[in-house]
Amino acid sequence: YDDIKAIFRDNITFSPSIALEKITPTGEAANAVLASYGYAMNRTLVNEDEPAHMPRRRALMEPFTPAELAHHEPMVRKLTREYVDRFIDTGRADLVDEMLWEVPLTVALHFLGVPEEDMDLLRQYSIAHTVNTWGRPKPEEQVAVAHAVGNFWQLAGRILDKMREDPSGPGWMQYGLRKQRELPEVVTDSYLHSMMMAGIV
Repeated sequence: YDDIKAIFRDNITFSPSIALEKITPTGEAANAVLASYGYAMNRTLVNEDEPAHMPRRRALMEPFTPAELAHHEPMVRKLTREYVDRFIDTGRADLVDEMLWEVPLTVALHFLGVPEEDMDLLRQYSIAHTVNTWGRPKPEEQVAVAHAVGNFWQLAGRILDKMREDPSGPGWMQYGLRKQRELPEVVTDSYLHSMMMAGIV
């Protein structure tokens, strides 16, 4: 426990900057596809070094406080029960396949404040983003993955624009949009767009 705390406090030795580095670098063809979608993923809370990290963290942390997170507990419990009920009578389960992909993803979508009608498409595209970052797609697969990631990027932008029309609702993205009005130099459009994707994977 103490070692982990020390690691989190030492962001020089244990820089988060490579947290979202691709395991398999994309080739020229895939990079051209990403560029055609205007893909411009930037640093986020999970892979941003100081001095930029702390001002953003301070600005955007309220939804992560215990009191705020407690509001999500009924939804998390309900969702978890629904998934457990699907396999409880069989006496066995592949937890990753039957629960531990969908439940955390759905919780993340709710936490971000994504409207229900946009969740299914974001789920589909999030798989491509995961493969693009941590997967090992072969060169011939990279172009198809890049198209899906590009679509994900554009969809995330459209959803963020929809939230921008009325940022009064619940959700971390709506909170970020409200904070952007106070701190536009800290909570930038690029940052929110990138967090919209990073928060899902």
